[in-house]
Amino acid sequence: MRRTVFILLGVFVICSSTVATIMLEAAEAYDSSTEIPIDIKPDSDSNPLNVHSRGVLPVAIYGADIDVTRVLVKSVVIENASGDQEGASKRLYEDIDKDGNLDLLIMFRTTALVSSLRLDQEPDGATVDLVLSGLLAGPNSGAFFGRDSILIVNKRRQVAAR
Repeated sequence: MRRTVFILLGVFVICSSTVATIMLEAAEAYDSSTEIPIDIKPDSDSNPLNVHSRGVLPVAIYGADIDVTRVLVKSVVIENASGDQEGASKRLYEDIDKDGNLDLLIMFRTTALVSSLRLDQEPDGATVDLVLSGLLAGPNSGAFFGRDSILIVNKRRQVAAR
């Protein structure tokens, strides 16, 4: 079972009126937004997400096509999880893919994603496509998006019997 989850540049994001205006302008220009390479769980090919996890889901924005230091982190969303709101809990700038370009790694809280996307309703083993979107500041500013998928794992941690 495969489904696509998408939000257009921050609908459902609680933010200041200035950020909302920027996001609405970018949403109007969405047809001209740039697709960029992203990678959910950069160290994994299947990107498993345990819907009972209380951890984070790392998403890499690769800097080969954009200057990741220009990413407006507060604008970056997966569904209704956003930068400094309920979504992202941490961000790191480093060369994740060892290509010599600076990349951006954003950690989204798993509980927020599971709740907002109802991922706990998905069957074990389902593949769910996610779209990450956001805005770039500065010269040649504009919208960007990237796509990747996760594999739903519906496991509860086993407690050892005493």
